[in-house]
Amino acid sequence: MNLRSALLLCCLPLLSACTSTPPPSRDPVPEYDPAPAYPHWAGRPVTWSKLGDIEDWLEGSGPMQYPEFVATAQLELAEGRLALAQKEAKDLAAPVLASRLKTAESGFKNLLERTDLRATLKQRAERGLTQIDELRRGKPSSAAPRTASAASSASPTTSGLAIQPRTAWGAGKALPYRLTAASGWNRITIHHSAMDSKDIGVPTSGHVADTIKDIQTVHMRDRGWGDIAYHFLIDPTGRIWQGRSLDWQGAHAQGANNIANIGVCLLGDFNHERPDPRALEALERLVDRLCEGHHIARTRVYGHQHFAATECPGDALMAWVARYSAGATH
Repeated sequence: MNLRSALLLCCLPLLSACTSTPPPSRDPVPEYDPAPAYPHWAGRPVTWSKLGDIEDWLEGSGPMQYPEFVATAQLELAEGRLALAQKEAKDLAAPVLASRLKTAESGFKNLLERTDLRATLKQRAERGLTQIDELRRGKPSSAAPRTASAASSASPTTSGLAIQPRTAWGAGKALPYRLTAASGWNRITIHHSAMDSKDIGVPTSGHVADTIKDIQTVHMRDRGWGDIAYHFLIDPTGRIWQGRSLDWQGAHAQGANNIANIGVCLLGDFNHERPDPRALEALERLVDRLCEGHHIARTRVYGHQHFAATECPGDALMAWVARYSAGATH
């Protein structure tokens, strides 16, 4: 085994180098919380059945139970009506299509009247109005509406972020028979690689790619996993790299803790060095986008040490996690 592989072994979950010092005392976190942290319709593909469920949710106890998701529900209802109108347009009589577009338009306009609407939701509502106008004028829509079905994959939920694909680091082929299909996401766990950033060398894309490839090799060859454990990795310069596909559950938090848990790893050893500000900025952008796309509350962003007796993700990065989950930024 070469020096890089030997160093990487120390960053693997559950190994002695990562678990020698128990974490400070804190409230226990259950291995798996089966109670959903988001409405039951979240993450489902757009169908008339889903739209009916959202309507019932808005008219029932949903707004009282999940007040933070009311605007998202109204937006997904309008986007869903538009998406189905676009899909079925050629089979609809003109008055029926016009009525559907008017209903979707009213939903977008009502949202835009809210003074507390988040910027990302405002942009989606404005985009919906543009698409309705184009459809009415017989122009092809410039972009499909962003719906919850899109939010279940890696690309739409991270749109606008420059993410290096698996091909950029020469990823080996994942082994599906060793993987578990993902069924949704309700939490995020932050890790560090536990390898000092100096060991990467000059953090060129080539050196970083070699480092990530080595991590995958150790995870698959020595741990027997079906792919690299993490869904995303971030290098010291702030580049974000795609790890395991979000089609699959991760292998980063031990056993049942991996259920519905997105794994993000920063390259470095943050017990002995501080994360580069560029890496923290990229981490915040990525986690913000994942929380938005998968309806994950900030309070459900954890460090690895919440789930195991490990120093991961290191004191310096754990401080960022604590600030982020409390609503602050780095």
